[in-house]
Amino acid sequence: VDMDDQRKSVSNHNHHKYELLDRYFNSK
Repeated sequence: VDMDDQRKSVSNHNHHKYELLDRYFNSK
């Protein structure tokens, strides 16, 4: 369960990062 939580948090982090990149490129 601990490993699963970690993977989930990493996945969320990456998703957030890509969301920010999307917003950055779309605003240009």
